[in-house]
Amino acid sequence: MEAATAAATQLGSGSIEYSAQELSVEDTIMVHYTPPREFFREESGLFYCGGYNGWDGEETPVMVPLLRQRDGRYKASITIPNFAKTLDFTVTDGIRYDMGPDDAFYHIRVTHIREEDDAGNIRLYRQDEDGTLTYEGMIETFDPQELERMIDEGIDKVAENIKVETLSTEEQQAVQVMRAEASILGEKLGLGNMQVSEARDAFDFFDDETTGELQVEHLGLVLDRMGLTLDADEIAGLLERHTYATRPEATTVRLSEYMHMWSELDQADTGIDII
Repeated sequence: MEAATAAATQLGSGSIEYSAQELSVEDTIMVHYTPPREFFREESGLFYCGGYNGWDGEETPVMVPLLRQRDGRYKASITIPNFAKTLDFTVTDGIRYDMGPDDAFYHIRVTHIREEDDAGNIRLYRQDEDGTLTYEGMIETFDPQELERMIDEGIDKVAENIKVETLSTEEQQAVQVMRAEASILGEKLGLGNMQVSEARDAFDFFDDETTGELQVEHLGLVLDRMGLTLDADEIAGLLERHTYATRPEATTVRLSEYMHMWSELDQADTGIDII
């Protein structure tokens, strides 16, 4: 679909708001949209339709339905993939397209981005409004076993330190590093960028305290949210292979263990419902 071409004769400009001032890759944000008055048909459903890093409507878009609220605005939950520097999108009912200010798509800048260097290390940058990048640090590439050990140590440290509802700056940084390292592990296990983001989103949904661990009994809920249909014996098998094998008395599932489970299911391609 060529959104830019389809919108050429029927343009509008509403307004957007989103739920964070500084966005980071792998964040999930809530985008609120106010449509231009009398632009869309009253009964029509609206969709977020876009891409990343200068998307111009030529490539196949990401389509997310917008939910209407009582105040007349619409909202959608959008997960930022780990390669994104900008979110670029239009809003459409399938016939008309709101292309945003100056008819040039809506744009949301990602403040904290990542780039991979020639050695495979992940460099962290802050992206300013004018596109200027400021180096913030680096996540080095490790062999899988060493990386997993570091992830587990990081999770243990964060879980031990989180005693109150509000995290300190140091703890917030530890959580961000943990999330980045978990994504690298997922990719090393053969998962694609979008798969890793979707897996993290599902895990985080039930990780209320952002500890990087879930109660064992919540594993089935996470898998179900990912669209995976597994019975009790299959879930028990995953726990036996990826959790109890190294932690026989465990009552929680760690993020690194969950990534291994998701990789196994992806490679086996079993029990997956397309929803």
